[in-house]
Amino acid sequence: MDGVPGTGPRKSGLSSSQGRVTKPASAEEAQQSNKDFASAADVKSAAPIAEASPSTQQKAVETPVFKPQARPLSERDVVDTLLKLQKSPTTESKQILTTMLQYGVEATEAGFEMIETLMKGKKKRNSIESAVISYSKELKESSKPMDLISSFLSQTLQLSKDIQSLRSELSQFSSFMKLQQKGFDQGLFSGIMSILSELEQELKKSSKKSAFDKLNLSKMKRGELFSTLKLFSEFMGGVEQKLGKFFKGNQQQMIGRFNRLKQQLGANMDALMGQFILSKEAANHPIGEDQYAFFQLPNPMAKTPMDIDILIKQEKKGKKASINTKKTRVVLKFETPELGEVSVIIDVAENKLWYVFQTDSGATKRYVAEMSVELRDRMETLNYQVVGVQTLKKTLDIKPLLLPVYKLDNLTRIVAEA
Repeated sequence: MDGVPGTGPRKSGLSSSQGRVTKPASAEEAQQSNKDFASAADVKSAAPIAEASPSTQQKAVETPVFKPQARPLSERDVVDTLLKLQKSPTTESKQILTTMLQYGVEATEAGFEMIETLMKGKKKRNSIESAVISYSKELKESSKPMDLISSFLSQTLQLSKDIQSLRSELSQFSSFMKLQQKGFDQGLFSGIMSILSELEQELKKSSKKSAFDKLNLSKMKRGELFSTLKLFSEFMGGVEQKLGKFFKGNQQQMIGRFNRLKQQLGANMDALMGQFILSKEAANHPIGEDQYAFFQLPNPMAKTPMDIDILIKQEKKGKKASINTKKTRVVLKFETPELGEVSVIIDVAENKLWYVFQTDSGATKRYVAEMSVELRDRMETLNYQVVGVQTLKKTLDIKPLLLPVYKLDNLTRIVAEA
């Protein structure tokens, strides 16, 4: 009969602790064992132990031992599994199941239905993958994490553009508030303007080139910025609810301004929350695959709003993952008008650094090679020794690093016959 589908990579053999078959005892050993058992039981009226006949011995030796067999996962296996889950084998159902297998999600009826619930009402092309990833990270309470994962997959999770839009909206909102000053309670007006000024300064810092010259991780205070945006959004929401008490001007116009500002605050909080979600490890992270924390920062080298994607390898200690700054891997991906798309992989071991630059531009590849001496000199001033620099003409996709999957070609089905 068929066993449960396996979802791990194919194995070329059994380990020493598995699949071990005990050597059958000889007839004399079997008889002695039976005699010892009868003696230990001390049964006074026990019947004499009969010797096993040659034919009985032969049958015992020839009893077949069935071993589980592994074979590649097939289309039929997918259909059979869907039927066992009481799901129709439609094209969408097959895609959901195979995506679950890719991300190591157990194929259960409850899990399948939860993923369908997360997908409900979603029409984006990557909705299945986004729902499965969200479920694998144990984010099942709402569809919000799924939406943010979907934005990352479609490359629309862009912090730099959201920050620029919020800064523009804050400037417009401040100008509008000044025009409406006479209609406001003066104490509330002063409080709002003070908070607006502090928030504008905070966002301005995040776009300064000097803040990221050395890529200092201590400056990446995403949690603080998220909390600041959240508190300000809640404060403005409270003011809006009691606007009639504190404002004597055109309330509908003011509410419209409040809503536009809250929308931009929400977009920035989403961009930050997306980074937290992508940094969260899946419950069934593929064994042997590195786990990365994900950061997205405004690119100070670009004239227009663009991001630097940063991945930093994490080490898992118990249930928590942390960054070991003395031994880790850092992956940078960015784009500039002059260099095009560039990826940098940096392996860190104490004060030693190994660099791999990847670009699809031959001119950029040559430029990086020419600048390797200057790179070594600059890192020496920071007490780092560059022991290797390699340049490759190829692009890097960070998605498999952040969201590793099992290859369907390596998935097997375990079949046991009785």
